[in-house]
Amino acid sequence: MYKLTNLADDLVLGVVLLLSSSVLLGEDLLRAGMYEVLSTMEMTNMATAPQLQTPSRMTHCYSADEVRVINARQAVARGKLKNTRCIVTESSFVKNRSVWVTKCEGQGTARYDTTYSGDNFESTVTTTSPGNESVITRQKGRRIGECK
Repeated sequence: MYKLTNLADDLVLGVVLLLSSSVLLGEDLLRAGMYEVLSTMEMTNMATAPQLQTPSRMTHCYSADEVRVINARQAVARGKLKNTRCIVTESSFVKNRSVWVTKCEGQGTARYDTTYSGDNFESTVTTTSPGNESVITRQKGRRIGECK
């Protein structure tokens, strides 16, 4: 079974890598500021886990430096990720959408799909364990003002 601690590590890794991906010509993909992020998690093929977890809401301040990385329109490089046991096996971006896949030794795969639109973003992360158990995490973020 896919351990939630591994999932949390993957999600943190995902956010870091999402901050360095995508392309949209002529416009910023994301603006700096405070964002409200709503996350939902769905578990499939797990005998003991509920299908849908309670949504969670959090806020995050995306600094000018963080959005500069996003808006630099850098693709996620294929190959081994530094300080992990993971490899990026697929990576693509078109306009404001970034899609990439990682495979982590002994932990399965994760597929990251993010669409940016200035003051909003939507992301789906699908992790699949070697035993074919899946966790789908969906996030919707919207800018709610300046960072405090």
